[in-house]
Amino acid sequence: MRSRSGHPSRRALLLAALLSTAASPAAAFDLYRFDSAGQAVTVNGPSGTCPSPPRPRPVLFVHGHEFGSSGNGGSYETNFTAASGPSFKGALARSENQDLGVEAYYIQMRVANRSIVTDAQRIGQAIALIQACQDPTTPAGVRVAIIGYSKGTISSRLYLRSRQADLGSVFPNEVALDPPGTNPVSEFVALAPPNHGLRALAGLDSELPIQQLNDGVRRAFCTSYNEPLATDFMTKLNGAAPGGPWTGAQETPGNRADGAPVTSGTLFVAIYATGDRDLVGGDSPDPDGDCHAPPRKQAKNLGANAVNIAIDVPASPSSLTPSVDVHRNTVKHAEVICRALYTVVNHRAPSTGAASVCATASDGNPIVPFGTAVTLVLDHSGSMGTPACPGCQTKQAVLRDAAEIFLNLWLAVAGSKDRVGITYFRTTVSQYTAPGGDALVPVLPDTTALVGDLQNQVGSSSGLTAMGGGLQSAILQLQGTAGPLQGVGPNRNIVLFTDGLQNVNPVVQQTGQGLMIADQTGPVDAGIPTQLTQPISTYGVRIHTIGIGPGVVQPSQAILETIATGTGGVSRFDTDASALQQFFVMTLMDALNTSSPQLLAYRRGTLAGEETVEAFPVNAGIRKVVLELSWPRGASLELRVEKDGVDVTKDGRVIAGPFYRIFAIDLPASSVQAGSEWRLKIRGRPGVAYQAAAIVDDHRRAARARFARRDYRVGDALEVVLDLRDGAQAMREATVTATVLRPKDSVANLLAAYPARAEPPVRHEPAASAGQRASAQLLQDERLWSRILPA
Repeated sequence: MRSRSGHPSRRALLLAALLSTAASPAAAFDLYRFDSAGQAVTVNGPSGTCPSPPRPRPVLFVHGHEFGSSGNGGSYETNFTAASGPSFKGALARSENQDLGVEAYYIQMRVANRSIVTDAQRIGQAIALIQACQDPTTPAGVRVAIIGYSKGTISSRLYLRSRQADLGSVFPNEVALDPPGTNPVSEFVALAPPNHGLRALAGLDSELPIQQLNDGVRRAFCTSYNEPLATDFMTKLNGAAPGGPWTGAQETPGNRADGAPVTSGTLFVAIYATGDRDLVGGDSPDPDGDCHAPPRKQAKNLGANAVNIAIDVPASPSSLTPSVDVHRNTVKHAEVICRALYTVVNHRAPSTGAASVCATASDGNPIVPFGTAVTLVLDHSGSMGTPACPGCQTKQAVLRDAAEIFLNLWLAVAGSKDRVGITYFRTTVSQYTAPGGDALVPVLPDTTALVGDLQNQVGSSSGLTAMGGGLQSAILQLQGTAGPLQGVGPNRNIVLFTDGLQNVNPVVQQTGQGLMIADQTGPVDAGIPTQLTQPISTYGVRIHTIGIGPGVVQPSQAILETIATGTGGVSRFDTDASALQQFFVMTLMDALNTSSPQLLAYRRGTLAGEETVEAFPVNAGIRKVVLELSWPRGASLELRVEKDGVDVTKDGRVIAGPFYRIFAIDLPASSVQAGSEWRLKIRGRPGVAYQAAAIVDDHRRAARARFARRDYRVGDALEVVLDLRDGAQAMREATVTATVLRPKDSVANLLAAYPARAEPPVRHEPAASAGQRASAQLLQDERLWSRILPA
């Protein structure tokens, strides 16, 4: 890799320096990956190579102890790459798991009989090398997951603790670990971890790391090994007092809660055998004649926010050492492999129950759920038949167009396991059902049937607003792991759209238990039974809400906001239905935010001449660019995409609709690189309005904006909180541009100032309030409509 001047580029020098450092004798480890042919390739060393391009989710596998090893004994192969039966390598090689995007790196310690502190140092060096392979330009922002086994879990946990505090005084006379700094580890999955030590028998405890795991004392009578590097090793690592109980004080350093943003810390997951049958123990402390206080045999992680999962791992029926058998089998058990990979790709812990999380392939390897599921819950009540603005198409038609853009933009970035459904509510509730009976259907290979169903609904708006029933139906649809949900991970979403007040039982309401869907006095009973008995926040579904039109006033707007915030979703509202398409695009990004698509920009414009250009700066290293252009039905625009002055439209895929074009390209392509400016050239008749969006597949960088508080009054300053992240690092000193749009007047002022008019006639819901009727009537007046549009 050379710069234009012919000299080696800065990123090439950085990578070469890291490779050289990792290859030095002091490094004492090898880092491997597997190429497309399934052959092991060294990453460090003079001939080491990085994957090109790397997959987006790097995972470091750390093997267990190998007795008597003084060289490369192949421990990583024994633990993770077995030639027959389930293995991590075998699972990742399955075609059904290619959408996981895992770039697997395997560390091999060259010497087993050395201090665990030294292994922790090597893990830090390996992670730095992985970061440079994944992104030589800005490696510090790369987040890496760790899957460790047995002793490898303790060296990994020691490394993680070293990122939080200087451990020089805790472990004196050891090698120096890197000073504390940014924590680059997204998830740490510990398999069969000796979290509180071992009780190795005499004859098996002659090596230093075993003595350290034994906490410096023998199994019988707790006599000391008189080895300073082993004395109280586990006690000090866990932050406990000698002789005191295990408190978990330092067992999850830099942790985050399950479900919290990845940027907030490391998710700790421990997976071990049920029934304390492993030699490292299980859920409960097992004294079993242990002279050590507290007992050393307990695999469960006691730290804050730790997720502990016990799996029924069998031993051979004829085994003379069943606890050793169980320990060895754990790392090769299909359900253990399933839940470990589920954790690192979904950034969430799987179910802790006994039921299997994954389907099983013919070779015994797990097929890991990773897909996203979204159900659109769409208001088709009578008020949706009214024009979206004076002289415009109906709100139902505008909704159809926004939902069509949503579906086909998702199509451009979808994975093979992604599923989508559509629920409609009027006075009653109905769902789209595909031939064969599935209501949740794959997004790939196309969305034609779904778009056709949306089109068929136009003109069918009628009746009341059974929002609670529609929401209930969608929540139930997204429960479980069977049938169409078999390949779907924890990222399950509802996009709820309405233009008015719910008025059919059951309704969404605030109760002492939380936000419930239940019958209430007043709304119409249309025969929809109440089926959810718990608060909606307990069903594992994020609900994003969109409210459009003057009918979405209090308390409806407050309910929509409460639904979203209570389930981890986002709420959006506007009087102007022309915002609907943008809201659906932004909501798609919110629904996919556990994956990687990011909305780079959303713009609106009008052709002043026959051609205009929208330019989007794109970072290097982006894996996909998607550009979307839409215009009013009946008009026509042409799209051309240029990169570095070259037309690259034919290098990508174009999804063409009657009022939009979507361009998508996977990168790097033949002669197209991601970085620098992408130009969207738009041609058509002057005066045509358009909307344009740029989406990038960025697994590292993320931007989230929110208001500092929910309620503002006239005259208050709007406080906006913006969180910019590059992987684990906060981005500082960024230039941020904010655009504030305000109406010329408020709907309330207009209602007070203008008398109700009988013309033009407007179609209302039967149960519409006087205020809803008045506002809907007034906003069909072009003079008044122009007053609420942004100044």
